[in-house]
Amino acid sequence: AFWSISQSCEAVVRLSLLFGHAMLAARSLLRLAVQPVVAKSFPAVQFTAQPYLNKYFSTSKKEEKKKWVDDDSLDLVPVEEIAASIDTTLTPEQKTYVDKLKKKIRGGALSERSTHREVPTADEIKAVGNYMPRMADNAEALIEFALSHIPERGGYRGSRKKKRMELKFASKRKYDAIKKQQIFEANLRKHAKQKRIRAEIKAVWAEVNRLKEIADMKREVRAARDAKNAETA
Repeated sequence: AFWSISQSCEAVVRLSLLFGHAMLAARSLLRLAVQPVVAKSFPAVQFTAQPYLNKYFSTSKKEEKKKWVDDDSLDLVPVEEIAASIDTTLTPEQKTYVDKLKKKIRGGALSERSTHREVPTADEIKAVGNYMPRMADNAEALIEFALSHIPERGGYRGSRKKKRMELKFASKRKYDAIKKQQIFEANLRKHAKQKRIRAEIKAVWAEVNRLKEIADMKREVRAARDAKNAETA
């Protein structure tokens, strides 16, 4: 069993590193289980996380952190009393929901993290070289109690491949639209060039026809003058 709130917080943090899902379970446990019990069952006790916060998140020296944690003036309640006072009884619906959450641990169907690992015993923890306080007898029940308070997911989460394909084809549609606009503008430039060339060719042929008419007129005038000179001679 744990000995104080600070030790229990430390144990929960270490436990969250051991389990794939325990970080969310630990937050739910501290928020939904420990604080209400302290407020209702122990109204005279002022629950504070200051020793824990100063130990892990303060910028002061180690001696000051240790002073906060080991201060005898803090009225800390043994966590075994709090853990024993929590009603961890689950309804069949909650039990089914907890079992479903245990199967949703990240890592895939064939991953070692995909299967829910039971809370190890003190001997097992010591065997793998972890150093943490002994866990409460109802640690497994407390974790399941915390998991049962996790709200339902709002919608279909989908898969990583689905999200990746959506991003891939969104990018593809974006650049396809850019390419389509470029092709459209290139066709406009091509048509404008062809129109300009046709107009230039038309103007050239018009000038050719005009010059041919002038040449024909000059030839007719020259032929008429030659015929007149021949008659006079």
